[in-house]
Amino acid sequence: MQCGFSRMNDVRNALFGQCEPSDDPQQIAPAFLKLHSDLMMNNAVQRYCRAMFAANGTKQQQQSTPNHRIYLYNMVHFNRDGFGIVGLRMPFYAATHCHDVRYLLGKGLYAKFRPNWDDKQMMRIIGGFFTNFVKYGNPNTHWQQMKSDNNDAAVSVQCQPWQNVHVANSTLVSPDFWRPISAQDTEQHMELSLEPTACRVYHGGRYRRFWHKVDDEFVQIGAQNLMIFRASS
Repeated sequence: MQCGFSRMNDVRNALFGQCEPSDDPQQIAPAFLKLHSDLMMNNAVQRYCRAMFAANGTKQQQQSTPNHRIYLYNMVHFNRDGFGIVGLRMPFYAATHCHDVRYLLGKGLYAKFRPNWDDKQMMRIIGGFFTNFVKYGNPNTHWQQMKSDNNDAAVSVQCQPWQNVHVANSTLVSPDFWRPISAQDTEQHMELSLEPTACRVYHGGRYRRFWHKVDDEFVQIGAQNLMIFRASS
């Protein structure tokens, strides 16, 4: 498979950006774990997001509509003292798979959860997002709707952010407003930390730059093999 790349250097740069080969363990370990995370988790997330829209037939259905909203997030907050014995094997500290569960349930999966002050704040933040999503289908904090008898009501209810989530270049939406993904953009997501941040690039954009080309080529190879099988049967 070439996937549009003619040289190994092009593959490396697509995965990790413009970089030079290095024997430094401080650079090799993070690069290896990025590759491992892509193969085990991150690529599957993007494939699932794409499949959610590909399953719909029309262009109108392929938009994220009020009845079909998908909110993507990436957990980045962590407490370096919370990994227990597992932390002894980690080349560096960062949020890991299922790390968000302890902040939702208050239970540690690989070590006893002893939340510090920041962890408790994180529990409130994540709890708020998930509660809003369960109650309203939207994780963003809801503004209190103005009443018709409020003489100070100078802003239309149409300014509520969830009413304008699909308006292109809307000035009514905060930069940190959590937008749902769409068929055209499956990478926009919220990074969950003490200061949640809306991001347009998912895990460095590696799936968009490289892995989706691998997926697409596998699909083409599979289709060709199926045609050969049908022709020979």
